[in-house]
Amino acid sequence: MNILLIGGLGNIGSPITWQLAEMGHSVYVLGRKKIEQLQPNIIYISGNTEDFNLLQSLQEQYAIDIVINFAIQTLTQAEVNINAFANRVKQFIFISTVTVLDREKNVVLTEESECGNPFSTYAQTKLKCEQLFLNAYHEQQFPVTIVRPSQTYSKDKLPLSVKGKSYWSVIDRILNDKPVIIHGDGTSTWVSMHSNDFCRGFIPLINHPQTIGEIYHLTGDEILTWNMIYHELARQLNKNIKIVHIPTDLLEKSKKYDFRMSIKGDKQYSVIFNNQKIKKICPDFQCHIAMKDGIRLYLDYMDKHSDLKVNDPEFDQWCDEVIERGVIL
Repeated sequence: MNILLIGGLGNIGSPITWQLAEMGHSVYVLGRKKIEQLQPNIIYISGNTEDFNLLQSLQEQYAIDIVINFAIQTLTQAEVNINAFANRVKQFIFISTVTVLDREKNVVLTEESECGNPFSTYAQTKLKCEQLFLNAYHEQQFPVTIVRPSQTYSKDKLPLSVKGKSYWSVIDRILNDKPVIIHGDGTSTWVSMHSNDFCRGFIPLINHPQTIGEIYHLTGDEILTWNMIYHELARQLNKNIKIVHIPTDLLEKSKKYDFRMSIKGDKQYSVIFNNQKIKKICPDFQCHIAMKDGIRLYLDYMDKHSDLKVNDPEFDQWCDEVIERGVIL
């Protein structure tokens, strides 16, 4: 098949791109960066991912069968994609997010759980895009499949509670025996998933006729608290961790960081996902990478790529001042 991935070199898109190529598909990746050719059956195209004429011309030039869009963030982008690919492709997969759900009314989450996140404009826009795509499906048979990931991490990213611009800044604090901040009391449960596992669950959805017009949660089954995640991280760093717990309602008052969206609108909640729907499509699907293994993969990768160990002095100073003064800045 000829498959176009829009924004397909990011955190969750990269493993999918490489896997599709290995399976023998002709893979086309549209992105804004200017990079060298990836490999013979992955054609990279540098361009505006919101350009209707470009999207339509790519479909015509390469006879695209499947479109996977990781990059849609606005209603305008969704409308452009519907207009560009309607009646032209077999399937269009929109990557949404589980943060569209109303976590104040749901604990065990399914695709049928009530939506509505009052704290995250990102989630609110994603939900509007979902509704636009589903309307297009019902009104004009637009062949959309909606996939909602939870937090997905990778070789150079980790699930972290309170962080600044870089992931390494939290690691650096632990290595230097400095306290780290976790929202709430650290006992809320969280579900993360390594991008390689996301890929394993995602691939079976492609070109599957039963998935058209459907929404699928694609999350891990391992449930951990934030305290457990941080203690495992410290264990693998051979350090004794010092944790400072700060209530989410206080973190939200920060004028420097938008914790209203990342913490109050997302990470403050305990979440448990029922993944039975996607397992009907892929009965054998299960995650291979537990959190402890994902942390090890991250630390090993960072040791091999020391240039990625980027500190964030501004965040480091913010943490010190908040912890010492007891005032949210």
